[in-house]
Amino acid sequence: MVLYSEDVAAVGPEESCPQDVLNPRTQRKVLAAGMIGTLIEYFDFLVYATVSGLVFGKLFFPTDNEFVGAMLAISTFAVGFLVRPIGGIVFGHIGDRYGRRRVLSITITMMGIATALIGVLPTYSTIGIAAPIVLVLLRITQGLGVGGEYGAASTMVIEHAHQTGRRGLFGGLNASAGSSGFLLATGLLAALTTLTTDEQFEAWGWRVPFLLSAVLLAVGFYIRYHLPESPVMQAAVEHGRTVSRPLLEAFRHHPRQVAIALAAPTGSFVGYYVILVFSAPYAADVSDHDESALLALLTVGQVAYLFAVVGWAWWSDKVGRRLPMLIGSGGLMVWGFVFFPLLLSGSMMATLVAFSVALVFLGAIYGPLATFLAELFGTEVRLSGLSFGFQVSGALAGGLSPVIATALVGRGGTWLPVAFMIAIAAGTTVIAVWFSKDGRHRDLRDSATAPHAK
Repeated sequence: MVLYSEDVAAVGPEESCPQDVLNPRTQRKVLAAGMIGTLIEYFDFLVYATVSGLVFGKLFFPTDNEFVGAMLAISTFAVGFLVRPIGGIVFGHIGDRYGRRRVLSITITMMGIATALIGVLPTYSTIGIAAPIVLVLLRITQGLGVGGEYGAASTMVIEHAHQTGRRGLFGGLNASAGSSGFLLATGLLAALTTLTTDEQFEAWGWRVPFLLSAVLLAVGFYIRYHLPESPVMQAAVEHGRTVSRPLLEAFRHHPRQVAIALAAPTGSFVGYYVILVFSAPYAADVSDHDESALLALLTVGQVAYLFAVVGWAWWSDKVGRRLPMLIGSGGLMVWGFVFFPLLLSGSMMATLVAFSVALVFLGAIYGPLATFLAELFGTEVRLSGLSFGFQVSGALAGGLSPVIATALVGRGGTWLPVAFMIAIAAGTTVIAVWFSKDGRHRDLRDSATAPHAK
């Protein structure tokens, strides 16, 4: 077994990948398999966040204080978010030791079973204290599965495209599925709340999105079950180039790459969750905007984000990952101070511009991000390094940013501290990307370290 080392040369011709890596049909199949998990992840994110705030407090956490019940319900969402790094570590290890395909089958099964059970879970009035306990356990299961999902799907898609010159585009298409999931969830929730009364939605309407998600996951499992293994990973396994403790190897021998992987997603996470989770309720509280109108504008902005993610990812195959990510994070540093005045101006057009431009800058970071992270690491530790950096950054920067933003506004009474928070996070991305070299021309079969940081 070859240790993951800077002295190891790229794999030779004898380890070249099977010809079907260039087969467009195989590539489309792998891309679809990756995208469906990402779509469902974001679909579930919005559905669970919305439903927990609307009805879970009443159904699963009944108390004399309605606010306390709502907070307990929302906390189940946070728990699922915070366990994602554990899923990233566990499934990163499995994927680097035994293959990406195995992880994709496990994670989508976990997500599917947990989601379906939430959709049919009896409420507190039926089974008492067991209801919230089971709900929390199912949410933890979802979080663990999602924690392994992003890294495995991104790595699988990118490694299958490694010889095509389009791995940035493939990584971006996989990432764009998140915006599609957001749009699907928004449309479905809007239809359900329109077509049902409050009583009907509380009685059964909230279950529909979870059951629909479970059906989508079943389709995703069927697609993934017939996937070929990543040819890059298959060559590593066949030639004994795996390591027994991939994440430890990454920390021990390549700490700079790990640090870059942790820091690079920060601007994207903070910006995205401040805009999606914090900004609309904040603007509705302090301005004349109606929250439903704000959500509609945010949905339009998501369409711009979807195209931006794909467009910037495509461009990254021409100019490298660093340039679009530096443009996006640099723009976001400035736009945070423009965003809030436009958001609070009272003009719907100005608000739409605020959302759309911010999301286009975020797309410039997020579109090439998965490929940027994948190119930081060699085959033996790629999934562990990518998942650890992305999920830990997501839990800390993404999960905590709306809470921190709310606290900052509450303390100072102004949006300025939140704009500075976005600027600091985006600046962190700038620094991480600046002190890395672009891996656009790197052979992903190489077991040597990624291009050295400057």
